Amino acid sequence: MSHKSRSGESRPPAAAPASTRGEITGNRAAGNGTTGTQAPATQAPPIPAPIGRTKRLVHLVMGWVCLGLGVAGAILPLLPATVFFILAAWFFTKGSPRLRARLLAHPRIGPAIANWEASGAIARPAKRLAIGMMAVTLAISAFLGVPLWVLGVQAACMIAAGTYILTRPDI
Repeated sequence: MSHKSRSGESRPPAAAPASTRGEITGNRAAGNGTTGTQAPATQAPPIPAPIGRTKRLVHLVMGWVCLGLGVAGAILPLLPATVFFILAAWFFTKGSPRLRARLLAHPRIGPAIANWEASGAIARPAKRLAIGMMAVTLAISAFLGVPLWVLGVQAACMIAAGTYILTRPDI
């Protein structure tokens, strides 16, 4: 099947690319004086698939688990809090946008999450606290007589985590 242009020429139909659907098209730029016409919408723009109930429930549960671990980490010196709050915000993105918004609006943890999401930045005082707590934890482990191989594994993990923290941008 062919279409007739305004000039009467016969041309094959062409599907409009995704970027030009619904835009005004024509040959005015070509200098032939024709005005634009509305391009036919050949297909609907892609709509993101709604998240399934099971997937949403998994994200919601994981968000709550991470939030609980973050709260525990705020109390316990051996467990990081901010990492779990960031993970909770990520899971709540698909599980419960309302809970994500509440988490981001929290005066203590919201700014840390927003800074991380925007630029991967960690506040300098938070870096100092994290490195200090790792050093204190390692010292307590040594004082309690933890086996040397456990101290070695613990030190290696803390050095890796500390290096990662220190190489993140400052706020």
